Amino acid sequence: MPIAKRKLDRVKQVKRWLEHAFPAQRPVRLVIRDLTPIEKKLLGYVSYGATLDTLYLHSMQPLYVMLATLLHEWAHVLCREEGLPPRQSKSREPTFHSALFWQKAGAIEVRFLEAGGVKESGSF
Repeated sequence: MPIAKRKLDRVKQVKRWLEHAFPAQRPVRLVIRDLTPIEKKLLGYVSYGATLDTLYLHSMQPLYVMLATLLHEWAHVLCREEGLPPRQSKSREPTFHSALFWQKAGAIEVRFLEAGGVKESGSF
């Protein structure tokens, strides 16, 4: 199967590749829609449920932003599965960007961008 030409088809293709290359323990639903003004500041986010996590992406972004956001949010899914609590930032607000998060995000991005993931994902 070649790399999808339509933006939404390509995003779904990369999500299927992530499910294969970096499997989540629970199902992850992908929702691509126009986000609310508050949500748009995030470009995307994960809503954690009891049995299903939902990953939201802003539909009006260019493909490269949607893919970068998808890779980033997938790292959050993997960290949540390991039970990582949010750590306190210098501002004393909880943050989900721990050292382990960045290790996972880095591993996903390296595999996708530098280790053949772009081409490999075309077969999903």
